[in-house]
Amino acid sequence: MKKRNLYKNITVYTDLLPEIDEIYKTLRNSEENSDGKYYLNKWTPWSVFGTYSTAKFHPNSQAPETLEEKKYLLDGKDEVFLEIYNKELKAYERIVEAYDIAIDDYIKTNDIKMPENWNKLEPSFCKYTDKMDYDMGPDLTMLYHTDFFEAEQDMPGNKFFITTTMYINDDYEGGDISFYINGTFVDYKPEPGSILIFPSKPPFYHGVKKIKNGQKFLVRKFITYPYKGSQEWLQKQVQFGPMRWAEMEKQRLEAAKNDQAEYVFSDRAIRYPEEYGFSFVQ
Repeated sequence: MKKRNLYKNITVYTDLLPEIDEIYKTLRNSEENSDGKYYLNKWTPWSVFGTYSTAKFHPNSQAPETLEEKKYLLDGKDEVFLEIYNKELKAYERIVEAYDIAIDDYIKTNDIKMPENWNKLEPSFCKYTDKMDYDMGPDLTMLYHTDFFEAEQDMPGNKFFITTTMYINDDYEGGDISFYINGTFVDYKPEPGSILIFPSKPPFYHGVKKIKNGQKFLVRKFITYPYKGSQEWLQKQVQFGPMRWAEMEKQRLEAAKNDQAEYVFSDRAIRYPEEYGFSFVQ
């Protein structure tokens, strides 16, 4: 394993997946041909960006429903089916193994105090398309944002704590991840098999540059933690009553959608869409 820091608390890990070319081929075939018949679910639309998939179940789960699903999925299948299934399963297992090594090192190296009951979410397999018919601004496929939704910070629920992304291929143009941190731009051109780890909260705003002449495969995995809610938020729930407070919060969050992203204009970031008439929600 090798690692290097792009910026404080932004680390790239490499050399954890020597078989990345085979993993790329497996994911590409799954997205294009499998129709969700094997270990990975059918790839479905990922917002406006492309497609995504998840695993049908954790391979080591002994839960009765999982064992029953495995039996249903594999019983009576021919060698061709089992070969493809096992390739997808192996890709999943190796991706999770590499993630665990990188995440554990990141936490230890940065001496991060982890929240109580924190959790590694299951990975999601994603593909950016170069055919996205959606204007995110100059040279962007995804706007500068944080995965931690600031408008929800006082509310009870699971919160994003650490963001991790594994990059699968580089046979496309563009596609850099670009950070905008306290007035500083930090760009990274993804390398196949690399894992990028950074905090989910501000000021780690990040966006993705447009993908051209190809398709970009990646795997996302987040560390989250449960939050009971701030005292102020809980007191207002009592003050207004659960039903009225829920409706008030729904309206507030709807109005706050545009504040989750930032738009970079003339080498500076502005809250999107407070200037120039742009709108993040369309």
